[in-house]
Amino acid sequence: MLLNTMPQDHSFLLPSAKIAALRLHPTHGPPSPPRLLPSLVFRSHVPPQFPPLHVTRTTKPPPHTHTSTDTRKLCTFPACTRVPRSRGLCKRHGGGKPCAMDACRKEAQNGAYCIGHGGGKRCKVDACANVAQSQGLCKAHGGGARCKFDGCHKSSQGGGFCRAHGGGKRCLEPGCTKGAQRGDRCAKHGGCRGCVVEGCSRTDRGGGVCEIHRDIVACRVEGCKRLGKAGGFCSTHARHNVVDASDGVSP
Repeated sequence: MLLNTMPQDHSFLLPSAKIAALRLHPTHGPPSPPRLLPSLVFRSHVPPQFPPLHVTRTTKPPPHTHTSTDTRKLCTFPACTRVPRSRGLCKRHGGGKPCAMDACRKEAQNGAYCIGHGGGKRCKVDACANVAQSQGLCKAHGGGARCKFDGCHKSSQGGGFCRAHGGGKRCLEPGCTKGAQRGDRCAKHGGCRGCVVEGCSRTDRGGGVCEIHRDIVACRVEGCKRLGKAGGFCSTHARHNVVDASDGVSP
């Protein structure tokens, strides 16, 4: 009897969940194949599209242009527009290192003295006390700019030429082509000073005197014909005099 009551579809061999499903929905014949899940379609990720972002840019202001009066310091001397060297003064008005000579306000050049009192480099020609312009030589011995005229070796006086070839200032007298000396006139047309010695009509050659009366203003050192300046000494001997005095040696 027990064998006759067992199901004929062999459901006893299936899992319990399948047995319960068959009881609720009895089927006849062989079981249907399992249902397959629909295939999943994977799509690549597409980033969302946003409208373009409008950024308002401010125009960069132009760089500030410095003028000659806004930031640059000027010489404190009245009406002077030069750049100061030291103590608020330009070179012309006492700026820079002052000359060691008493009462001299000029700037020292290559040492403790100005050009007039022996400062600067001397010309390398023996016995020459002039200041070197270039290549260790003064203008008289080939230093400084030369005349550009072919075959001329004289010193340039302006515009690249010597006086004979048009350099320097010309006399303002109509028809005169000579170089101006003083007051925009040549010596012939009044562009010079006369000797200060009473009764002398010769031309001033330095220090207010002519060559004949040069001994009046010559250097105190015996045999020196150079123009005496501070203390009665020429530029070269004035420098030596100050150095000797600082070393305790009387001039």
